[in-house]
Amino acid sequence: MGFGWSLGFTPYNEWWKHSRKLFHKHFQSSVVPQFRPKKIKAAHGFLRKLLDSPEHFHEHMQLWVCVSGPVLGK
Repeated sequence: MGFGWSLGFTPYNEWWKHSRKLFHKHFQSSVVPQFRPKKIKAAHGFLRKLLDSPEHFHEHMQLWVCVSGPVLGK
């Protein structure tokens, strides 16, 4: 499994510096609150699915993990 895309596994070079700047720009503590409405919407969707079909808990959790990460990013 390749981790070349992961900032933590890349060597220090121009790509790393550029990626680190972008990461800092979009995830510094002053920017994170803007993601709250999207996080709440995603959480409500997860809970609705869980209420509608609790027997599919495992599938809902997999989706939640896939959705909650990108929600923080956009």
